[in-house]
Amino acid sequence: MDSLLLVLFLISAIGLIGLALLLWQTKTHKKQTIQKESINLAENSAAPQIKEPIKREELKIIRLIAKEPYLGTQLVQALQAAHLHYGEMGIFHRYYLESDRRKILFSVASLVRPGAFDCESMSHTQYPGLCFFMIMPQLTDPDSIFALMLQTAEQLQRDLGGSIEVCQRNN
Repeated sequence: MDSLLLVLFLISAIGLIGLALLLWQTKTHKKQTIQKESINLAENSAAPQIKEPIKREELKIIRLIAKEPYLGTQLVQALQAAHLHYGEMGIFHRYYLESDRRKILFSVASLVRPGAFDCESMSHTQYPGLCFFMIMPQLTDPDSIFALMLQTAEQLQRDLGGSIEVCQRNN
């Protein structure tokens, strides 16, 4: 009887060890799978997606050229009155919805390279003009948005002076 209990105990112990090994292997496999998935996600998200360069024919550009350089304080007031908001890349944007700043209709940069406005020094900086631009493939109704961009440039021309140039891009 004692030997029967010993055999049953050994079988139980072996079964528990086997079960423990099976659980350990399953846990290790899940852990490796999760690590592989994490590595794949990290590889995919760590490398920035390289977009194709924007082709010249995909851009619509309007320039507002100052007769006398625009003073930064006046420029900021005029841009804000035209519903343009300082944002990404240090330039001003017109958004589809002012409350939702995810969909940019068009943007406005300085004519001075690199085109960005430095908020801290803008009040005492003078600007020779503005460059309005929109990227065609990103927009659902480019003709209406171009008309809005032109109206905005005309509003700023009335507020600040200067001349408007609509740039034609040849294919």
